[in-house]
Amino acid sequence: MLADMVMNIEAARALVYECARAGDAGDWQRLNLLASMAKCFGSDMAMKVTTDAVQVFGGYGYTKDYPVERWMRDAKPAQVFEGTNQIPPNFKGQLKPSTAFHQTAYTKSRLRPPCVVANPRHS
Repeated sequence: MLADMVMNIEAARALVYECARAGDAGDWQRLNLLASMAKCFGSDMAMKVTTDAVQVFGGYGYTKDYPVERWMRDAKPAQVFEGTNQIPPNFKGQLKPSTAFHQTAYTKSRLRPPCVVANPRHS
């Protein structure tokens, strides 16, 4: 559980760094997409990680003696600010497979891209 918590935190951090990189490069269209993804993923992971941390602490996780209780209370509003994560994010229609992936995975192998339907008469 602790390893999963670390992986989730680092994945959210990497997404935020990529968002900052796009902003520094002036790639505004990509920045819009990355900012939406970073907010959604980061706030969900913050809530998941703090919930797991409370679980690790057991009954002490709910007491005010440990900072875990406060972190959990602080993580929940992040899911709601700037629009709730329950509403489908605005980036789902913008996701496209990268050309680098198609070039390396499909053109160098015998696999067909998942969007190509094989014609049984020509197989």
